[in-house]
Amino acid sequence: MIDSIGNVIIEPKYEELNLLGNNLFAFKSEKQYGLFDLNGNIVLKPQFSYINSQWESMDLIKVWADGCGLINENGQIVVPPQFNSIKILNNKIIVTLYIDGISQKGIYNTSGKCVVEPKFNDIYPDDNY
Repeated sequence: MIDSIGNVIIEPKYEELNLLGNNLFAFKSEKQYGLFDLNGNIVLKPQFSYINSQWESMDLIKVWADGCGLINENGQIVVPPQFNSIKILNNKIIVTLYIDGISQKGIYNTSGKCVVEPKFNDIYPDDNY
């Protein structure tokens, strides 16, 4: 990666490099993904099987390891990567586990606190959770 005047910022040593939002890059090294900032500083060492796009309204990044989870821009885990899927609905984080083929949904807040345990077939959050 080079800057606007041609200076090398990041040496071409990664298997893959993806821009996430305006400030972070996901990189793949030895089949694992990590994050670095615009200055090339490692924010998150490679440890995930995949890192996906950022939800701009929440500054959260979807990651996969043994399951799906969320991290913040500092590389801190907000929702542990243990779920089958994660969606944002009404600014709430909806997590889903499949247990014996049955959907179990719950809610996390943006601070990473589980506010509704994943045990419901479906969830429609409102302003009060």
